[in-house]
Amino acid sequence: MDIGEMFQFEECDNGYVLKNFLLKDDASVTELEIPSKYKGKPVISIGQKAFSEAKYLCSIKISEGIKEIGENAFYFCTALKSVILPDSLKAIRTSAFDVCMRLKTVLFPSGLELIDGFAFHYCENIKSAILPSDLINLGKGAFGECRRLESVVFHEKLEYIGPFAFRGCRNLKSAVLPKKIKSVKDSLFGHCSNLENIEFPDGLEEIGDFAFVNCGLRSVTFPQGLRKIGQKAFMSCSKLEKAVFQNSTTSLWSSVFSNCPKLAAENVIQALAHSSDVTKAFSGSERFDWNSALRDDVFALALKYDSFALFDKENVFVEIVERNLCRFLPMAENAGWDISEKFLGELLDISLDNGFTEITAWLLDYKNRKFGFGKV
Repeated sequence: MDIGEMFQFEECDNGYVLKNFLLKDDASVTELEIPSKYKGKPVISIGQKAFSEAKYLCSIKISEGIKEIGENAFYFCTALKSVILPDSLKAIRTSAFDVCMRLKTVLFPSGLELIDGFAFHYCENIKSAILPSDLINLGKGAFGECRRLESVVFHEKLEYIGPFAFRGCRNLKSAVLPKKIKSVKDSLFGHCSNLENIEFPDGLEEIGDFAFVNCGLRSVTFPQGLRKIGQKAFMSCSKLEKAVFQNSTTSLWSSVFSNCPKLAAENVIQALAHSSDVTKAFSGSERFDWNSALRDDVFALALKYDSFALFDKENVFVEIVERNLCRFLPMAENAGWDISEKFLGELLDISLDNGFTEITAWLLDYKNRKFGFGKV
């Protein structure tokens, strides 16, 4: 078959752009080699949507000389299993192989410099990604939702990894970030539920919002230069037991460690101490996560180190009473927390309405000791 019957080309300054594959609905065409020349001139790139929704293509070889794969070039090629990329390739653009759900193997040429956003998004069968040694930029959502991805190899030239790049890669177990990375972007490894180990470079300055939400991490060590951890960055890391801070000025935003039930009390207090407002490490935009602060070990240390210094203590007392945590009341009193006579009446009303006999008895005893007998 003549090449002109298979492809549509558009001439440009340095050769041709392959604009369209004309046999997308031909079930007999399952294997394809993309040509390097047309009418004696080089084919230098694959254009936007050129092969998108070619549902019968199973394997593709892209010839030497092609430097760029355009946006959505192979989008939704659902039968595609293998791609051979040329050594000449420099850039894979946005969503180039997005939703190629059967794609298993991609061998990246060493000279590839850019993998743009969502390039391999929802490629559910990719198990490993050895990123090219010259790669500088890995875009937003590049390997997001690659649910069978188990390993990623980064090289030291990589300077930027976009947000969501590995979000939802639930089989990914470990990652060592390259030295030039300054920021872990939002949701970079969010919902990587089997991610157990992460190594941060010494020069890391910021961890973004939701960066490791719902991950399988057991411990994290933050580098000395880290200045900020974004909101909900480690929220719902149910296995997280230890967080090591090496920089006393690291700023924590809201809900950083919300719903991390195994996090050691010392780390909870560190998180409180590293927040400009005591509520921030465990609170959302609307509600403080009392489950994190009102643990026996945490509350004892919080009192010892005055971690609630910036907090409205009346709110703390209300939560203690409503949760029927009577053992916390004498602890708070011993730490010097006072209850006004008027507020004591409000707490008694809450306790009586809920039928909390032990708390009611303690509050009445407190009233007797502080204000003498009489109606409250």
